[in-house]
Parts: sequence; structure tokens; C-alpha cells
Amino acid sequence: MGWIRLKTSSTADRPVKDGNHLYDAKTKEESTEHIEIVNIHDDPASLSPAQIYPFQPRSIPEASLPFISASAILAQRTANRAQQRTWIVVDDVVYDCTDFVHEHPGGNDVIESFRGEDCSWQFWRFHNQEHLKKFGESLRVGRTNGAKNRFPEPKQFIGSCIIGCADEW
Repeated sequence: MGWIRLKTSSTADRPVKDGNHLYDAKTKEESTEHIEIVNIHDDPASLSPAQIYPFQPRSIPEASLPFISASAILAQRTANRAQQRTWIVVDDVVYDCTDFVHEHPGGNDVIESFRGEDCSWQFWRFHNQEHLKKFGESLRVGRTNGAKNRFPEPKQFIGSCIIGCADEW
């Protein structure tokens, strides 16, 4: 068994460009053949919510969507405008409606008023499963638990009886 001595040789007596700097190849300074600039974000707060929670493919079932805490959803209500996303919650699924608000037939004010909140019962009063499938599936970014709706759901009446009432005639 023997030792191998690796020898570095300068291929030229001319200056060599390394990135934006020139150096003399005769000095045999160490250099790299490949330099890659990598941005590492140690602080997740420096990323926008859209980067952390991108739109999810339709093929992913709701149970497999990434979990987003209720506090992170509520934070969208008070976030600065540059990082603010219009996230709404319907049946514990988080939808990013930031771009969709301009296409919403009921206007953008309706969706904007529920940014960072649950709006399940309001959604189901005006929409059905078809609407959610057609427009909502492509807007899903995650799932949650515990997002609050600031409006209590009013009791529903049919005739003079409350729906779900156990009183029978």
C-alpha cells in the first residue's frame, strides 16, 4: 500500500475569473468549480403564507391536507398587507381565496369580511356541494380545527317548528 500525492497545477499564468473576482492562478489559492447561491430561511415568519401553504392538488383527500393552526388562520386578518392572504374556513378546510375574491359573483366584500375565520354556516346558506367542488377544490391549502365563526348560527324554522326540535304532534 502506498501514498498518492495529488498535485495541483496551474493551467495558465493569466488571471482567472472566480465569480466576480479575479485571482492569480500561480498563487495556487484554493478555488471551487461550482458555486451555488442558496437562500436558507431559518425563520418561517420570513416566508409568506402562500409559500408555506401552497394550493393542494384536487387528488389529495381532505384528511391528508397540511394542518394549519386556528391562530395562523386568524393571523391573516391582522397581517400586514404584503403578506396578507384571504383565507376562509368551511367545514375545517382552509381555502385561499386571495385571487378568487375578484371572480366571486357575490362580490369581494362577502369573502373579505370572513378573512381568517370560519364561515361554514353562511357558506352553506348560499352554496351547495357542486359550488364547492367546482370552485373550492382548487383553492384548498390545508385543514384546521377550532377556527371561530364570530356570528352564532341562527335557529332555522320550518313553519312554526324549529328544525331538530324533538316535539312531535
